[in-house]
Amino acid sequence: MEQSSETIDLNAYFQRIGYKGDRTATLKTLQAIHLCHTKSIAFKNLNSLLKQPVSLNLKSLEKKLIYEGRGGYCFEQNLLLRSVLLTLGFQVKNLAARVLWNIPEGRIMPRTHMLLCLDIDGQKYIADVGFGGITLTAPLSVIFINLSYEIIRKVNFFSSESTYNNCSIYHLPPNYLWQYFN
Repeated sequence: MEQSSETIDLNAYFQRIGYKGDRTATLKTLQAIHLCHTKSIAFKNLNSLLKQPVSLNLKSLEKKLIYEGRGGYCFEQNLLLRSVLLTLGFQVKNLAARVLWNIPEGRIMPRTHMLLCLDIDGQKYIADVGFGGITLTAPLSVIFINLSYEIIRKVNFFSSESTYNNCSIYHLPPNYLWQYFN
C-alpha cells in the first residue's frame, strides 16, 4: 500500500462532502464516501480549458476543493479521493484511461483520464469521482475472466442499494465512459 508524505485533513474533507460514517477500509465506507463526494464536489475543468496551471499537490487540492469549496477535473478529484482513501487504509492504485464517451467507434484516444483501482478483500473496484455530468455515484466491481488468452473485463455497476446491469468493457460500444489500463 502506498503512503504519502503529506496528510489530508480528513475532518475538513468529510465536512465538505457531508460524510458522517465509518472510517474503516470497507466496501460500505467506499460506497458512502464515493456518493457523498460526487454529490458535493462539482466537476469543473475551466482552468484546464483556459490553459491555466493546475497544481496537483495535496495542499493545493485541499485549498481549492475543500476550503474554497470549488470543483475540479478528474486528476484533482481522484487525487483528493486517493489521499482520503490511503489515509483510511485502503489499497489504492492510480489508473490512466482513454475517454470513449461520444467518441466515434474505432478512434484511438490518448490516455487523458485518471481513475482509481482499489483492492478490498481480494476484489477489485474502480472509483471515479471526476467524469463531469455523468460521473459515477458508486464504485464499480471489476471481474477479470481469462477466455482464449484474452482478458475480458466485466464491470458490475452497483449502488449501495442494488445491482443495475452488467456490461463488458472489452467490446467497447460507443456508450462506454472510458477504457482503463493497469
